[in-house]
Amino acid sequence: MKKLNFLIFILPIISIYLKPTGYLNDFAGILSYEQKQEIEKKLIEIENKTTNEIAVLIINSLEGKSIEEYANEIFNSWGIGKKGKDNGVLILIALKEREIRIEVGYGLESYLTDSVCGRIIREVMVPNFRKNDFYTGIKEGIEKIYEILEGKNLEFEKKESGPPIFFLIFWYFMCILFGGVSLGLIGVFIEVFLIVLFLIFLFLNMNNPLFEFFLLLSLVVPFLTFFILVAISPIYVRILKNRLKKIYGKNWKKHIPVYLRSPIFYSNPTYSSGGGFSGSFGGFGGGMSGGGGASGRW
Repeated sequence: MKKLNFLIFILPIISIYLKPTGYLNDFAGILSYEQKQEIEKKLIEIENKTTNEIAVLIINSLEGKSIEEYANEIFNSWGIGKKGKDNGVLILIALKEREIRIEVGYGLESYLTDSVCGRIIREVMVPNFRKNDFYTGIKEGIEKIYEILEGKNLEFEKKESGPPIFFLIFWYFMCILFGGVSLGLIGVFIEVFLIVLFLIFLFLNMNNPLFEFFLLLSLVVPFLTFFILVAISPIYVRILKNRLKKIYGKNWKKHIPVYLRSPIFYSNPTYSSGGGFSGSFGGFGGGMSGGGGASGRW
C-alpha cells in the first residue's frame, strides 16, 4: 500500500519532467511515423529561419494538474526558446482531458497575444481535433503561428470580433426597443441590464473555448426576454389597472406610472374595456515562459 501511495505521488512529478526527444514529442502515440517526420521537419525549418522554437507535446493525461500549470512547468524545465530572447512557443495537447494549451515566451507575447492564441485553438485546431484529425489540427496550428510571427497574417487578430459590430448594436437596440414596447421603462431597464451583464461576461471570457456559445446566448437571451415581458406584462398591468380604478375611477389612465407607459398598455383594446386582456531535437535554447497564451477544449 505504501508503494502504491508513493507511485501516485511520484507519477505526476515524473510526467512533468519528461525529456524532449525533439521539437515534436508525441508521448501518446497518436501520430504516424510519417506525420511525426513531417511536423518535425517543419518545426526545424521554422527554427532555422527565425530562431523561434515551437515545441509540440502530446500526452495522455495532465495527472491532476491544470493545463496552464503543466504547460508552464514543461516550458520552463525544457527551456523552450533562445536564452535572452525567450522566443519559444509550446503547444500542449492532453488527450484524456481533451484540452489544448498554447504557452508563449516573453519575447513573442506581443505577436501571439492571448486573444490570438485563443482563436488559433478555437478556429484552427479544435475543428480538426473534433474529427480526430490531430495531424491536420497540429500542422495548421503551427502554420498559423508561423504566419503571425512572420507578419504575413496580421489581420488575424483584427477579425476577432464575432458578428459585425453594427449588427450587434442594431440587435441590442431592437431588444431594448422591444423591452420598452412591452413594459415601458421597466422593460428597457431589464433589457439594458441583461445586455450589459452579457457584454461584461463576454469581455472576461474572450479566450474561453465556449466564447462563441456565450456570444450566441448574449443575442438570444435578450430577444427571448421580450416575449417573456409580453407574457407577464398583461398580468402585472391588470393588477395595477384594477387598483388604479378603485382609487381614481374613470380617470385612472392619468395616474399610470411613467415607468409603465408603453404602447402595449394603450394599444391593447382589452386594457380599456371592463373585461380581461391577454398577452404573448538535442535540446532547446533556455527560454522562459511569459505565462501568456490560451487554452481550449475540443
